Amino acid sequence: MGAAAALTRSETDLEELRLRLERGEEASRARREAIHALDMEIDRLQARLRSGEEQAKDLEERCAGAGREVETLGTRAAELEALRADLDSRIAAETRRAQEAEAALREAEPRREERARAIADREAFLAGARASLLRELDRIALSTRERAALEEQIRAARASFERIETDASEARASLGALVEAGTELDRQAAQARAARAVRDGECGGLATEERRIAEGLLTLERRAEEQKGRATALTERLQALREMERRRAGYGEGVVEILAGAAGFAPAGTVGERIEVARGLERAVAAVLEGILDAVIVSGAEEAVRGVAHLRRRATGRVAFVTLGRRDAPADAPPLPPEIEASPGVIGILRERVGGLAGGGTAAGRLARVALVETLDAAFACAALCPDWTFVTAEGDIVRPDGIVVGGDGPALQHGILARRAEIEDIAGGLAETERERGAAEGALPGLRREATGCRARLEEALADLRDLDRTILEIDLKQVQARGEIQKIEASMPLLAAERDRLLRAVDEGVVREERLASDRGIGLPKARQV
Repeated sequence: MGAAAALTRSETDLEELRLRLERGEEASRARREAIHALDMEIDRLQARLRSGEEQAKDLEERCAGAGREVETLGTRAAELEALRADLDSRIAAETRRAQEAEAALREAEPRREERARAIADREAFLAGARASLLRELDRIALSTRERAALEEQIRAARASFERIETDASEARASLGALVEAGTELDRQAAQARAARAVRDGECGGLATEERRIAEGLLTLERRAEEQKGRATALTERLQALREMERRRAGYGEGVVEILAGAAGFAPAGTVGERIEVARGLERAVAAVLEGILDAVIVSGAEEAVRGVAHLRRRATGRVAFVTLGRRDAPADAPPLPPEIEASPGVIGILRERVGGLAGGGTAAGRLARVALVETLDAAFACAALCPDWTFVTAEGDIVRPDGIVVGGDGPALQHGILARRAEIEDIAGGLAETERERGAAEGALPGLRREATGCRARLEEALADLRDLDRTILEIDLKQVQARGEIQKIEASMPLLAAERDRLLRAVDEGVVREERLASDRGIGLPKARQV
């Protein structure tokens, strides 16, 4: 023990010497660096001195300052030389001390090696003993760890067994709940599909109703547009006819001038403007009164003379004049002869179907002995019975007492005064009827549009309900699929849980046996493991 302590002290002293030597070397290096810096400073100062001397030749005004600086630098150089000499002496002393320490270290090296061999032998013996002790401790620790691991495995196996038992119970409960939920989902799906079928039928009915309403609405709108177009056309035609009537279109130039008062008097119009003809008899009356329908009605012979004079003076054609107060024509028409009245195809006396003939007159005289018949054959038959009567059809075919037969069609019958007036009346009636129909159609449109809007709203609501039912059915189907998947997973996991339960039971039994064997190997009595 004393040798080891002495060796330790020697090593400590040697270490201290090494540290001192290193510190000396570091101080020497620092002094060398300082000397080198001083040398460099001296070199710089000498360079500056030479520069100053060179500048002194050219700058006489700075000679005094340069001399003082030279003296100062010389003094500083002497100081630095003295410092350098001192540092050199110190470096030499440190070098001697380092050499002495190295010599002492070389003298102590054999003793240190001998002590190191002795220490190595003792350390080898201690290492062997320590290894034996560690092996024993490792065996004990391994046995302890194995026993602890077995206990932990047994506890884990028991915990896993209990957990598997809990999982199995929960799986059986979940399986029952899933079966009940699947039954409930089947019932809900059946109800939802039945409700969807009912709603689908309602949607079909509402769609049919919407199409019917849309078709009716389109028909009404088209009818309203057609009536509107027809009314426009009728209105334009009516305005054109009234404009023609106002301008007295169809009359001769002389008639227009006389009616305008160009002859110096105001006539009472024309014969055609004063009479009133039943609908459908315009052509018959025009045929009978041919030549006097556009005759100007005057108050007396004087006005007729003035009119003729005006026409001759102006050379604007010939005009017929009818005196308003002429009484030579009977006021009432004679009755039909019995043989004519009994003849087939006879309608009656034409004068009775014409108005505006009160007081007689020329037109009344022309119409007095005129019978209205259905056909031209009937007219010939009646003319053979009563040759002094005139027979005319509604189409304007006429048989006169002198035997002349006039028939056919022409502008006088189609566009004459009576035909134009009848057309105006027809257009006015048709326009009124068109406006009534258009008003009825447009009046029905808002209600039909409201009905269409309501039907569309009901259809949208039904479609929304149908989409909701589809989503509900889809969700129920998804839930059913999920439930079936869960049931299949649980049913598939039950055998696995049973197998894992058996495995854990075997593992617990094996762990108990191994734990008892380890305890017997170490001579330790252990309590019996609780059976699972």
